This record gives sequence, structure tokens and C-alpha cells, in this order.
Amino acid sequence: MQTKSGWAPARGVQVLGAERVGGRWLISVVGRQEAGSCPACGERSTLRHGWYIQHLQDLPVQGAVMTVKLRMSRWRCRNAECERLTFAEPLPDIAAPHAHRTRRTAELVELFGHGVGGRPGERLMKRLGMPASDDTILRQLKRQVAARSAKTAIRVAGIDDWSWRKGCGYGTIVVNLERREVVDVLPNRSAAGTANWLSKHPEVEIVSRDRCGLYAQGAREGASHARQVADRFHLLQNLRETIETQLTRADRSTGRALLPTSDGEDESGAAIACSPRGQREVAEHRHLARQAQRLSRQTIFDRIRALHDARVTACDIARKTGFGRRSITKWLRLIAPCGATRRRAKAMLAGRLPGLSVASLGGRLRPWPRSVPRDQTPRLHRQFLPPGAAPGEVARRQRQCAASGAQIAKDRRAVLAAMTEPWSNGQTEGQITKLKLVKRQMYGRAKLDLLQARLIGAA
Repeated sequence: MQTKSGWAPARGVQVLGAERVGGRWLISVVGRQEAGSCPACGERSTLRHGWYIQHLQDLPVQGAVMTVKLRMSRWRCRNAECERLTFAEPLPDIAAPHAHRTRRTAELVELFGHGVGGRPGERLMKRLGMPASDDTILRQLKRQVAARSAKTAIRVAGIDDWSWRKGCGYGTIVVNLERREVVDVLPNRSAAGTANWLSKHPEVEIVSRDRCGLYAQGAREGASHARQVADRFHLLQNLRETIETQLTRADRSTGRALLPTSDGEDESGAAIACSPRGQREVAEHRHLARQAQRLSRQTIFDRIRALHDARVTACDIARKTGFGRRSITKWLRLIAPCGATRRRAKAMLAGRLPGLSVASLGGRLRPWPRSVPRDQTPRLHRQFLPPGAAPGEVARRQRQCAASGAQIAKDRRAVLAAMTEPWSNGQTEGQITKLKLVKRQMYGRAKLDLLQARLIGAA
């Protein structure tokens, strides 16, 4: 059988009784302190001036709302020089001053505000026996986030942009990469805003960012002492795009078949036969999986082509096959399904670059003037140009290579730091994905302060 002490919301109080009134539980509690200390002068007093009663909402019991009727002492200060004549008995373990809920109930209100927002949180808390309005939930959330943000110190910051509306307006998100938490959400994407935020946080030592020049400039202006680290993913992405642009003779939209030919299959069979016994089964499994994938894509492509030849529109083909309309439209422009493997891409590069091994190309890219003589650069460029290209295409591609190299050289320290430092913007990108989810949950009607409250400090 549960005793009265089991109903106590915290230590230092005594339960007088519990009764159910109108479908609610009312717990009468009284403080047991025999003396109190004045918060102004620190003088300890045993002179009781009177009592005061405070009603606090607590966790539900048997699905019913529970209210704690707390009777606390008010003491008289014995110091004649003190400005305060009386003071109330504090109970920090139960509730904050002037609060209407116990601390454990307030923590649940904050968690519901972080997780689902205002109105959904109101419906859920009412069903769980802890009724609270949506305004109360959001007010509690903003208050706790403001108190937490004032105490946060950040050493490694990840900065990236996010879109209010794609192509129209952008904001900035700042993430603590050590604790994997959102620190702040800024309303715009600018060098001045980034520099202003960093100047208010002089403890920042490392700034991880993408290749955006605005954040690089803002970091130089606001935190000149901090080391900048470029994001490795964007570096590799820019490198891949540059290589694709320079070494691509024709893109996929021209209808070029990208499936491996029978010669590639013969090479794969020969490689499997020459493999050791321990690796032969794995190689055979990979070969069969690739072959099944090619046959599946070919079957789907033939079906789409047959429906198109039967004068079926792209929208109807998308509904019948289950693919997106854009994918159907792209496939209809091809003469064979796209699906080039990495081996075919390497073989294609090796065939077009005689004397250059694929291993050296994949393992380590040396600067263009060292790997290719300057007098042979136009000849090699022409090998990758589509038929009928304009004479100025070689010069244009040379300028693109030079521009890419100049951008990397300009950001040399951040690029080198990306290769040596363990920090990257991967965690920042993940927080941006969460920001998009929260923004869509609120149907785009939330302002910046509520977006900050939903993201900052969320578990």
C-alpha cells in the first residue's frame, strides 16, 4: 500500500492528504523547514511571519489531472538594516519562483514544444492529463531556449545556409559540431551577419563552412583568429563536376547508351576466373547482381518505350509504371537506359587519355600543366569535344579549368585544413534537414523566433 510520502513532489515537504475533487486529484502539501535564510542579507531567521499557498500542476495520476496545493512559510528577517522585512520559503527542487507547474511538468512541456509544436502539443498534453494551451507551450519553450542560449559556449562552429523559400530567400544556421546541437538561426545569408555573430562569440576557434565566399569573408571579419575549414563533400563535388565538364564528350541528354557492352561482361568473366578461390564467390555474386540490375532496367525501359510507341502520354506512363513523370520524360529522350558503372567510366577515361593510368587519376590528381604539356592541351581538349563544336570551345574549357584552380588557390588554407582536420559540415547538413522538417510541420507560418525555439537545444 502506498503511503502519503509517495505522493510528495519533492523532498522537504510533508503530504497532509489527497482527495479527488471533480475528476481531479488535489494533494495538500506543507513545508517542513524550521527556519529560512533571507535572500537579501543572508541572515537566518526562525520567526515565522505567516503562510502563503501556491497551486502547482504536477504529473497526472491514473490519467487524471493532479494539482499540488503547496502551503509554505513566510519568514521575518531579523536584520534591522535589511531592506526586506519578510521573505518566502524557497523550494528550488519543486518549482521555479512564480511558476504554475512543477519542474518535472515544465520539462515535459518543453519536450512537447520541441517535438511537435504548439497546437499538436496542446492536444497531446490534454489527452495525457497535463492540460496546457499552445501559447503556454511556446512561451515556456522560448523562455527555456533563451536561458540556455545565454550560457552556451561554442568552440567549433559549422555554418551553412538554408532556404526560407527556394530561390527567393536564404538564412544561416550555426551548429556546435562538438555537441551536435543547433546554436543559432540567422534570418539572412550575408557576410555582415556572419561577422556580427562571430564577433559576439570570441570563443570560436574553428569555423567549418562550404565554399560560399560570403561565409569565408564573414569569418575573416568577425573571427580573424579562427581557423577556417572547407567542407570536404563540397570540395569533392566541385572537383567531380569540373572533371566531368572537361572530360565529357557528350552528356546523357544526347541519348548515348551507357549500359556496359558484352565486351565489359567478357572482361568481368575473365576477372572472375582469375580471382582467388576465396574471392571468386564474392565476385560471382557481384557480377550476377549487376547483370540482374541491367536486365531489370532494360525490361523497364522496353516497357516504357512500348507504351510511348503506343501513343501513351508521359503522365499515363508514370501512373502505370509507378515512376515519376520527370524520370519518364528523361528516359524517353534516351535510346538505351542509363546506368554506367564505375569500371566503364574509368575505362572510358583511360581510353581517351593514352599514357595516363586510371590509378594515378583516381588516387592523386596533379596540376594540369605538369601532367599535360601546354602544347598538347588543345589536342587533348579536342578529344573530348562533341562533333561540330565551335572553335572557341577549347579556349572556353581552358578558362574553366583555370577559374576552378584559381578558386581553390584562393581558399588554399581552408582546403588544406579540410584534408587534415576532422571537422566537416556533415552534421550541419543533417540539422538543415531537420530544419526543413520543422518548417513544413508549421506550414511555413512560423516566424524566426519560433523556428529558433524548435531547433536550439532540441534533443
